[in-house]
Amino acid sequence: MAKAILYIAVVLLAIPLRAEISVSPKRVHLRGPESSQQLLVTRSQSGRLTDLTREVAYEIASPKIASIDADGLIQPLAEGKSHIVVRQGD
Repeated sequence: MAKAILYIAVVLLAIPLRAEISVSPKRVHLRGPESSQQLLVTRSQSGRLTDLTREVAYEIASPKIASIDADGLIQPLAEGKSHIVVRQGD
C-alpha cells in the first residue's frame, strides 16, 4: 500500500508588497494508491483573496514517492516522505 507524507514549502518571487501567499493543506498524508490531495494556493492582498492554484509551479523533491500535476493534485506512488515546493514568479 502506497503511503506518502508530504511537507509543503512556498518560494515566492516577484510578489506584490502587502500580499500574503497561503498553501492549504500545509501537510499531506496519503494512504493507499487511490488516495489524492488537491492543494489550494491563495494570495491575500488588500482584503481580497485570489486563487493562484493553477498559476504557480510545483516541484516535488522525491518524484518516486508522489506525483503532483500542474493543477496541484498530489497522488502517492510509494511509501515515504518528501517535500513539495510551490513557486510563484520567475
